[in-house]
Amino acid sequence: MRASSLILTTLLIAACSGGADTKSTPKNAADQIVESTGPGERFESARGQFAMEFPGYWKGQYRVVERTNSTVGARMTMDFVFMPAGLSGEQEATLFVVHVFPSKAWAQLKARVGPPVAIMVGSKGDDVYGLSFAGKNPYPAGTPVAAKFDSLMLSVVNGPPTVRLSTK
Repeated sequence: MRASSLILTTLLIAACSGGADTKSTPKNAADQIVESTGPGERFESARGQFAMEFPGYWKGQYRVVERTNSTVGARMTMDFVFMPAGLSGEQEATLFVVHVFPSKAWAQLKARVGPPVAIMVGSKGDDVYGLSFAGKNPYPAGTPVAAKFDSLMLSVVNGPPTVRLSTK
């Protein structure tokens, strides 16, 4: 479990760092409290048999593209796509992907040499749920859209409050 946490943290840092010149907007405690208050956001996948809970500030900031996808042995994927509406007319970009793997395919992936395709975040029956993150922040460093992308990405791992995936 400790190795998975280290790998997940490394992936997240790589995903959120747009390179050495990336500047992050520091948030004080008041900003974090404001962002985490209010009703939360919930996404449910009937096909994937899971649900995700997000902080309230995710509302209207993302959409999900759910599809059958056999890439790397997955049964299906859900792309969580950032919608930067009103933020400089930027294009949408994938924040992270939830992969639903049959357990046999997951076991084969774990045995592969090289960086992990996804990090396991849950399982139910024969399904294993894995997360993979965007390679980097696609927006110009120091811009409001880049800061929002980073904020959403960071909340997936360490909040406030933490995003959760639960199986149904």
